[in-house]
Amino acid sequence: METSLWQAVCADAVAERYSLEAKWLHVPVKEHTTGETCSESSSTSSFPVDRQACSSRAFLEYFVFPTLMPGLEELLRAAKKKRCFERSRTEFNGCDFLTEWLYNKNPQKPKRGEIPFMDIPFVNDFLLANPRPPLPLFLLLSDDEAATIIQAFYRGYLTRRNLKMHELQQNEVHEENLDEQYEMQPAED
Repeated sequence: METSLWQAVCADAVAERYSLEAKWLHVPVKEHTTGETCSESSSTSSFPVDRQACSSRAFLEYFVFPTLMPGLEELLRAAKKKRCFERSRTEFNGCDFLTEWLYNKNPQKPKRGEIPFMDIPFVNDFLLANPRPPLPLFLLLSDDEAATIIQAFYRGYLTRRNLKMHELQQNEVHEENLDEQYEMQPAED
């Protein structure tokens, strides 16, 4: 029976906890204290482990995390710009952002260029098969645009309310005039 990646990572972690001879953990300390980001340090250093023969933990540490961690950092910066930490719901979709970022920054395909999320081939295929519902208007509008629309509706309400009151007053005056005219006319015999 084949084990899952998570089970393999857990088994490797337990094995390495008791083994002090894990040579892939002996990375010089100065690499981590130079202030380089993960992508800078991974692009300049050679990998101390073989991609095919390494443990799951080593694979994640040397091949996945150096690309994923800068993507997560960019995700947090973009979320902060979109004010995701101030509101419960926004139009920002972190999975979409990370998918686009990882697709465009794939170290296996450096010449790919910047491709928007909706133009990524597998995303396009997936969205054709599983279309998304449209975003609600309140997620698409900025605060100023939403305030303008709300103010316009409120002003319209006040205007309509005042017109109705004006019409009622005119009708009352008109009815009073009709009553007076009816009382002044002599009855026909």
